[in-house]
Amino acid sequence: KLVQQCEKRIAAGHLEQPDEYEAIPYRDQMMERLRFGRDYLLGVLERRSLR
Repeated sequence: KLVQQCEKRIAAGHLEQPDEYEAIPYRDQMMERLRFGRDYLLGVLERRSLR
């Protein structure tokens, strides 16, 4: 059932095709996410005067 729901969402354009997900090399995407997480957590520490 989940597969059918996802296929419908892809067909409707609500989700990207799996090929489009793989277009960005995983390592580049991973590093971007790690940097975002790091920056977010550093911001939380700054706002709470813990850094």
